[in-house]
Amino acid sequence: MASLENRGGGSWRVVISNGYGPDGKKKRIQRTIKVDPAKTELAQQREVKKQAALLEADFERQQITDVKKLTFKKVYDDYIQDRVVRRGLAPRTVDDYKRLFDRELIPKFGKRAIREITARDLNTFFRNLKKTIKVDDKGKTEKVSVSGTYARKYYQQLNELFLYAQRNGIIVTNPCSLIEPPKVDTQEAQYYDVSECPQILEAIKNHPDSEWKCYFLLQFYCGTRPEEMTGLNWSDYDGENISITAGSYQAKGEKCKRTDRPKTKKSNRIIQLPPDAVKALNTWKKEQTEYRLRIRGWADPDAVFTNDLGERVSANRPTKNWKRFTEENGIRHLPLYSLRHTNCSLLISSNELSVKEISSQMGHAQTSTTLNIYAHTFSKSNERATNALLNVLDTAKKKVE
Repeated sequence: MASLENRGGGSWRVVISNGYGPDGKKKRIQRTIKVDPAKTELAQQREVKKQAALLEADFERQQITDVKKLTFKKVYDDYIQDRVVRRGLAPRTVDDYKRLFDRELIPKFGKRAIREITARDLNTFFRNLKKTIKVDDKGKTEKVSVSGTYARKYYQQLNELFLYAQRNGIIVTNPCSLIEPPKVDTQEAQYYDVSECPQILEAIKNHPDSEWKCYFLLQFYCGTRPEEMTGLNWSDYDGENISITAGSYQAKGEKCKRTDRPKTKKSNRIIQLPPDAVKALNTWKKEQTEYRLRIRGWADPDAVFTNDLGERVSANRPTKNWKRFTEENGIRHLPLYSLRHTNCSLLISSNELSVKEISSQMGHAQTSTTLNIYAHTFSKSNERATNALLNVLDTAKKKVE
C-alpha cells in the first residue's frame, strides 16, 4: 500500500514498498506527484491515489525501479539513438529533431528527472513558447509570435519522447496525453497568380546562364521541392522524364549531399517534361560536359546542378539566385518554394485533374496534405465549377422556355 504525504502547493510525496530484497532491506520507491493546487485536498488526494496505484502496479511488475533518477536529457539522448538505429532516420531529420530540442526543450527540462515533469509543466512551457523563443546559439532571445503549427512540432516531439520513456518503463503516465495539443494554424501557401506566369516564364527562358535557366524552368514546370531539384542526378533523366528518387541535404559547415531517398515514400515519382524543359536540360548537359572535361578532379559527374568544381550546388544558392533573378526582371518576389505552390495552383485551376492525381504529382504523402495547403485554391476552383454548372442549367432552362 502506498503512503501519501501532502507537501503543499499541489505536491505530494508517494512512497511504495514491495517486500524485501536479498539484502534484507525494504524494496521501495519514492515519487513526487504534482496535481492542481486549486483543487480541494480531498480531490487532490483522489487524483494522487489513482497515479500511485499505477505506479504500484508497475513497481510490482518490476517495470520501474528507483536505481537513479533519469534526466530528460539522458532519456532524450537514448531516444535519438534509438530512432537513428531502429528507424534509420535521415541525417536531416535527426538534425531537425535536435534543433527543436536544443533550442528550447533541453534548456528548460534537460536537468530535471523526466518522471517529475508534469502536464502542468508542459502547459506552462507552451504558454511561454508563444511569448519568447531563442533565435541563436549565443542565448539571445527575441519576442516573436510563434505559430500554432510551429508549437505543434514541439508537442509531437515531446509526445514521442514521453511515449518512448513510457514503453521503457521509465515513466508511468505520458504527460502529453493529459494536455490539449496546440492548434495548427498552417499559413496559406504563397504562389504567383496565373496572370503573372507568362512574364515569369518568358524571363526564365531568356536567362543568360544555362544552368539557372534549366533549374528555374524545371522548378516552374515540375513543382518539385527545391531539395529534390538540387539532389537531381543525370541518371534520373531519360531524355523525356525526370525521376524523383532522392533529395539533398546540407548540414552546417558541410557540403551539400544527395540523400538516399526523398521526403516520403510517396515522393518517389516520375515527372514528364514539356519540350521547353527538355531542350533546356539537354543544352545544360552539353555545356556542363564540355566544361567538366576541362576541369581536373570534377567532384560529382552525375550531379545535374553543381558549382565550378563539380560539387553539388549548395542548398541556399538557388534561393539567392532566385531573389536576384526576380529583382533584375521586375518580378514580384516570393520565396523559391512558391514556384512549387504556383505549379500546384495551376493544376488545381485547370479543373482537369483529381485531387489524388495532383497529390501524386506533388509527391505528397496524403491527399489531405494537398487539401490543407491549397484549401483556398480548391475553394476558388469549386466556385468556378459551381458557376459552370449553373450556367449549363440556365442555358437548358432558356431552351425549354
